[in-house]
This record gives sequence, structure tokens and C-alpha cells, in this order.
Amino acid sequence: MRKDDNYKMAKIMESLGINQNKTISNGDTKSGLAPWVGDKPYVLILGTLPGDESIESGLYYANPLNRFWEIMHVLFGGYPNDKSKEFITSHHIALWDCLKSAEREDSSDKNIIRGTETPNDIISFLQKYPTIKTIILNGKSKHLKKGFSTLQAFKLYFKELYDNNYYNIKPLYQTSTSNEQYGITLEMKLDEWKIIKGIINAQP
Repeated sequence: MRKDDNYKMAKIMESLGINQNKTISNGDTKSGLAPWVGDKPYVLILGTLPGDESIESGLYYANPLNRFWEIMHVLFGGYPNDKSKEFITSHHIALWDCLKSAEREDSSDKNIIRGTETPNDIISFLQKYPTIKTIILNGKSKHLKKGFSTLQAFKLYFKELYDNNYYNIKPLYQTSTSNEQYGITLEMKLDEWKIIKGIINAQP
């Protein structure tokens, strides 16, 4: 990793309208969770910012309308109600989010107030866990109304920062049910998300 990575990250974030240093003092500020990571993670799944139920409970994807855990259990088995750190990290998967905090009304990504985002230090995280070679962006959508979503911005950031293809960066359909009104079915999500199991199984 190049020595100027953090400086380059700051400049790219600035160009995409994501402020790393803003002190948020107005509005409804939501702060994210610490990463869930175990021994020898191979895949990092990044959301945008946890929903209100996740923030309140301290559990990733806690909203029952989010299909994340349903998809994970289809792929890896286990008890259907198990939404624990131990379950997900036992399969060499780490969970975190692009944003450390932001002003946002309710739980929807579309209600994040642009310019109030403070990103997580993903660079340092990846340096700490060099076994991660795949980054999954939980947020691909067919119905973006206008402009860049935060996840789109981070996808561009990673592409720019790692133009040597050091990381395998894949945006997948968001696991929230909010996109199902636009025809994104559970079967379509499973068809994309099964790539994670293939990546994990391919590890030595």
C-alpha cells in the first residue's frame, strides 16, 4: 500500500462531497458500530450506515425487513435466528460500514444529508487485516433517483485508490427489502450473494 494512501483518500473523498473532518452539530446525527471481525477474515462487507434498530441494539442488520441474515443462513446454514458476531466471523467474513457517522432522518440511506458524512478509516482497517482481498458493497440498486449514493462514491474511491486491482471490489444488490418494490427479488439477491461462499470456499 502506498505511503500517500491516506492523503489520496482525503482528496478523493473531498471531490465526491464526503467530508472527513466535519464536526456535526446540527440535525439528527447517527453514529455507526464498531467492525465485527474475527480471525483471518477474507471478505469485508460494507454497508453505508447502520439503521436505527441496529444502532440501538448494537447488532448489524437488526431490522427484520432486511434480508441479510436470511441470505447468510441460506449460504452458510446455522440457526435461522442467529444474528451474532460469532456466526458471521466464523465464516471469515467481516462487517463494517462506509460511514462512521452522518446526519440522517430515520434509517434510510436516501435521507443521509450530503456533506455531513464522516467515513470510517477503512484504509487502516485493511492494513490491520491483510487477509481481506474482497470488499463487498451492500447497496447496488437499479433505482437510484439522482446523483451518487454514498456506496457509489466509495466504489469510485476504491477503484481510484487501488487501480492495480489489489482488492476484488463487488457491489451487490442491497439486502434491504426496500428495493423489492422495484422488482429485485430474494432469488436475484441470492444469485449475486452466493459469490461470497465461493470466495470463502476457494481459500486455502
